[in-house]
Amino acid sequence: MGNPLLAAVESMDREPRRRGRAMHAFSGAQMGRLTEDWSPYNQSPTQEIQWALVTLRARARQLVRDNAHATGFVNELANNVIGPDGILLQAKVKSAGGRLDKKTNDAIEAGWREWGMPEHATADGYESWTDFQRSVIRTIAIDGEVFIRKLRYFDNPFGFSLQIIDADLVDETLNRPAKDGQNEIRLGIEINRWGRPVAYWVRRDYPGDFGRAIPGASRNTTDRHDRLPADEVIHKFIRYRANQVRGVTWFAPVMLNLHYLDGYEFNELAASRVNAGKMGFILNKQADAIAAFDPLAEGRTTRTMDVAPGLIEELLPGQEFAEFNPTHPSTAFKEFTKTVLRAIARGLGMAYTTLTGDLEAVNYSSIRAGLLSERDHFRMLQRWLGVHVHRVIYRDWIGMALLSGAVRLASRIASNYHAVEWRPRGWKWVDPVNDLTAAALAIALGLDSRTRLAAEQGRDFEEVVDEIADELEYAESIGIDVSGAPPAPRAAPQPTDSDPRDAGPKGDDENSASVVRQRQVRALRLALSIIERQAA
Repeated sequence: MGNPLLAAVESMDREPRRRGRAMHAFSGAQMGRLTEDWSPYNQSPTQEIQWALVTLRARARQLVRDNAHATGFVNELANNVIGPDGILLQAKVKSAGGRLDKKTNDAIEAGWREWGMPEHATADGYESWTDFQRSVIRTIAIDGEVFIRKLRYFDNPFGFSLQIIDADLVDETLNRPAKDGQNEIRLGIEINRWGRPVAYWVRRDYPGDFGRAIPGASRNTTDRHDRLPADEVIHKFIRYRANQVRGVTWFAPVMLNLHYLDGYEFNELAASRVNAGKMGFILNKQADAIAAFDPLAEGRTTRTMDVAPGLIEELLPGQEFAEFNPTHPSTAFKEFTKTVLRAIARGLGMAYTTLTGDLEAVNYSSIRAGLLSERDHFRMLQRWLGVHVHRVIYRDWIGMALLSGAVRLASRIASNYHAVEWRPRGWKWVDPVNDLTAAALAIALGLDSRTRLAAEQGRDFEEVVDEIADELEYAESIGIDVSGAPPAPRAAPQPTDSDPRDAGPKGDDENSASVVRQRQVRALRLALSIIERQAA
């Protein structure tokens, strides 16, 4: 008689061969009863998206309308990526001598701010440029993509405006192979042989709706669609596969979690309400008592009893009180929802504390570690928007602003003024003293710059310096010291034989140099005192 354990192992080794299945080197590729619901088949990006696109988009929108966590996510996303002032333009045009041309840069930035008002920035006049940026990031998150139409020669002083096209209107059912010299149309997007968009086929009406879906669109093709050239449309989404032409909602990985968690929370809330409102039942255990109080005699199926505080009810013979206690909410409710919400936060790229607002068990180290990863994600989105959306819009805007005369510069060649940067919002840490101390030390050691540190806070270093100079000049003009350094002791007057009138006035250069040295000394003393306090 052989070893039974060895025989069992040999049987397991022969089992795949008896079934005609090859052994897999990767456990994730195993085929069997436990992996039957795990698809082993690949599809093209178009096949993968086509039949799910509309359903995913509709369900994502419903989640944002009705689910508190989904609504909180898109609001926090807009607040952190765009912020209260939006991603700001900072012109960096230089003169022939290589220095920043302050006059030109100020004119560009002033024109951009004026264009950003609601009456200019958007075709319908509902949103300012900052509002529009928030709508763009919200639309990308919910729909998975955004279509922005650039309206050149628009009827405003700048000759330029913007319009968001609803993703529902770009006809995902419209597909055509490339043949007879015609471009391929894939999910409503006409592309060339390299996959670059050539045009967008936009429905003239919402399915089942009435009226023009896109105000101002020209009727230049079929009865159902308008063909918008690609140079008029900015279509942006974050790809997860090569050759992908349409975007998928960011809620896709967590959609089921949110939906079922919402149902679970509602059921617990309903059960808790029932538990709080219904106290129990009265049981009739004697047949004559049941016959004497037949509830059907009054046309009712049950009889109820009202209970008030301080009231004692006497039950009839044969009746007992049975308490109703469904024990809701469940004691596991809190930990269970936390576990699910952590997975949802991970899938959405947002810290759990930001998504839920739950700060119950956090400390400085844990919240900082969570925010570091989250803010890296937000910075990636800010830079992505700057390259793919803001840069493209600005280059069209500056050309039209120069052509219309709304912005007057030395040259009318738009490419001369493409040297701009986008300054997104920054964030403050939960312990600014420690961070400022570390920043001061990094600057002192030459490991960091004031410009970069100001940019992390969403500030422009040049503007900060100008503001400080203005503050100091105003404070000195009225004789107030705002440097923060302790006042120096007043020196006693010294007798002198010389006539003060013999001393000539000091030159302006010497006075200004002395003031600068004094400010530097005061600032250095303040920084050293902060560092000493932290070290103590």
